[in-house]
This record gives sequence, C-alpha cells and structure tokens, in this order.
Amino acid sequence: GRPLVMATRTSDGWDVTRLLKPRTGGPGGSPTVSIGTLRMYDARVVLARPAPELTTRVEDMDLVMGVSLDRSGFGLDLRHLSLQIGEPALRIGRVVGKVERRGSVVTLSGLRVDLPVSHVRVDGTVTSGGARAELDLAVASDTLAFREVGLFMPAVARIPLQPSFRARLTGPVDRLIADLDLQSRAGSVRGRV
Repeated sequence: GRPLVMATRTSDGWDVTRLLKPRTGGPGGSPTVSIGTLRMYDARVVLARPAPELTTRVEDMDLVMGVSLDRSGFGLDLRHLSLQIGEPALRIGRVVGKVERRGSVVTLSGLRVDLPVSHVRVDGTVTSGGARAELDLAVASDTLAFREVGLFMPAVARIPLQPSFRARLTGPVDRLIADLDLQSRAGSVRGRV
C-alpha cells in the first residue's frame, strides 16, 4: 500500500520527533542521527493541528533526501521532493536543495522549487531572534505565474502575467527591504521596496 505519515502537533511539539532517538557518538559524546538516504514514493502525509481547519493534507508525495541531526542543529539534503497540497490543489513538481539549521540560523543553499509553470530559486539565511526573524535571501525566477502563487498571495492570483524577477530580501520581517528587478511583457520594475 501507499505510505501514510501522520504527524500531530501537541503542546510539546510534533509527535513524530519521538521517532528519532539520538545516539551518543563522535567527539565529546554529542548525540547524532544520520540518514544517508530516505525514500518515500506515492506517500500521503497528514499534519494535524489542534484546530481541524488548520490540518494540512499532502498527496502523491515522492521524496528522496538525506538527514543529519546533532546537538547544534540539523541538515536536510533534498534530492527530490514532489507533491500535491491544499484545496484547490497546488502541484509542486520538484524541490531540490539544502536546508540547514545551526542555532538560530536557517541556511538555504541552492533551494529550487518547480511548479507546473513557475520556477523559483532561493539562497540565503533566516535568523530567528526574539519575536521576529531577520532575512538575508536572494530569490530569483525565470518564470513566475501569478495564478500559481495566488494560493499564497491572493492579491496577485488574477494577474495574467508570468514575469521573471530577481530580488534581495534583507532585514527584519516587519521592516523588510526588498531590492527588486522584475521583467514582464507588460513592463519592468526595478528598485527598492
């Protein structure tokens, strides 16, 4: 049958974290977990939250990745991830790249997300500190279909454009600086927002 992963968010965090039992190893006896290759094909994933309307269902998930976990953080080497999520359904054709968390810094390296039409690349860091996150990200796309990203940004869903863009996002989320260079058949936008 199809693999089914059920994760439930409780007041103590996600229950699936109990599956990984770190072992003592390496210098200084630091706990480590390393999975060279984890594969799942045609899986279903249910992320259940206390409020049922916040539950997320993922269908047709194919995943190939490496995982490492130690006291200082974790690393994910996404070699292939594809899935269908949400209502209305969004098909994510491929996600590849590396995600690493060390302390309060999450680093995205060569992260690429391919939707049916849109293709987005992200590199940089997100630093959490206190009540807000600080971004330093380079984001680029040769094609971005507003109708696809409209599930996350409804204000652009009906704009019939597929621009290319490059953006540098820096600063805290509540005072974010975006240096943008956007090109489309309707015109160009370049500047700081």
